[in-house]
Amino acid sequence: MRKIKMISVLMLAVLLIGVLTLGVSAEQYPDYLVSVTDKDNLLSTEDERRINEALLAATEAAGIPVCAYVFASDVGYYGRVEYFGDDFLSEHGLSRQDELILLVVAVTHYEVYYDLYLYGDAWDRINQKERDYILDDSRVYNNLKNARIADGLCAYASVSAEAYVGRLGVSWQLILIVALIAGAIAGGASVGSIAASYKKKNPSQSYPLDRFAKLELTRERDREIGKFVTTTVISSGSNGHGGGGRTGGGGGHRGGR
Repeated sequence: MRKIKMISVLMLAVLLIGVLTLGVSAEQYPDYLVSVTDKDNLLSTEDERRINEALLAATEAAGIPVCAYVFASDVGYYGRVEYFGDDFLSEHGLSRQDELILLVVAVTHYEVYYDLYLYGDAWDRINQKERDYILDDSRVYNNLKNARIADGLCAYASVSAEAYVGRLGVSWQLILIVALIAGAIAGGASVGSIAASYKKKNPSQSYPLDRFAKLELTRERDREIGKFVTTTVISSGSNGHGGGGRTGGGGGHRGGR
């Protein structure tokens, strides 16, 4: 009985240490790295609270800061106002080597744009496929593009943490292995079925051409019956339209919508 009590006390101590460690890890970053920066007061107090809770949870899950920056990107004297990830770094004395996941949301009168920036080891840990998962997730894309910024940023926080820890989407290596195995099984079954069907049948007799057909070439002559020339004019110009996705700027940029 005494031994059981000692084990219980030790387990309780380990659990308590783990909880305290989690709390410290969430509080070791300044507020601007685990919350949303609402540059032009576009969010309500309730929206900010919801977003900050989601970003804090994502930071705890990923182990690195997950944050967002929202601003009004209206057209000014020098054109549309722009803000890049490097601007965020310089404002807070950070470098591209600092670990950070950042989403910059630009709100205009007509549309909402957003760009993803990854710094530190997040650049390598979140690959291109996972980056597209984040940007194109229906909860992120549809909400942000329809000006439901709070809902979109909460979704962004969740999927970004999943991508960083490697639980977002299905690995292409796994897909390739499964496809190869399935293809091998299907191919083997087809070959086996065809081979079995041929074994059950008697081989067909060759057609005796020497008995029922005869070819004797008695005269040979080539005759040209006409000439046809095709001319194609190749234009050096082009009237097509070039396409391309919207891009942000600065280091760490991993795509935008």
